[in-house]
Amino acid sequence: PNIFADVKDDYWAKDYVAFMNYHGVVSGVLSNGKYHFRPADTITRGEFAVMVANMLNIDTESFKDTSSEMADEDRTPAWCANHIKALCELGIMNGKELENKLVFDFGAPLSRAEAAAVISRLLPENLPAEEKKFTDSKSIPTWCKDAFTKLTTLNVISGYSDGSIKPLNNTTRAEVIKMLYEVY
Repeated sequence: PNIFADVKDDYWAKDYVAFMNYHGVVSGVLSNGKYHFRPADTITRGEFAVMVANMLNIDTESFKDTSSEMADEDRTPAWCANHIKALCELGIMNGKELENKLVFDFGAPLSRAEAAAVISRLLPENLPAEEKKFTDSKSIPTWCKDAFTKLTTLNVISGYSDGSIKPLNNTTRAEVIKMLYEVY
């Protein structure tokens, strides 16, 4: 069942959101007595870390005394801190360099390239993959080209109606849920 007031019955990702909520991957936000998912909002790196850790059923509490070794670790909020530590420790997510420091940057928007890189790490390595051409294929960063090849072959990520893949665009919460659903 769909519990979210802002995910209407005719919304393209309704079934993905409802399924992932039912399985504890997402919970939404309670506001004015109703749960909201905010499907069109850009997802942050911290929110994505929570979803991935939830999907993998990681006991994030067991990572509370682990250091992520990120320069912004002391500013990371409790709701995502252990999830981030777990995913970094397990090699599923990485930090990024910002002002000559390694940070996780939990509040930063997650790009489609970053989502692809992380989600491809959740899959076996030797899956068949065939590079698909998109109008903006040249804008796919080298560090995630293999991830896009794998995920587009498996239809985990698809292009847009204009023939593009938009790897550098920010990812919405609904897009991420659809991608995670496909590998669940």
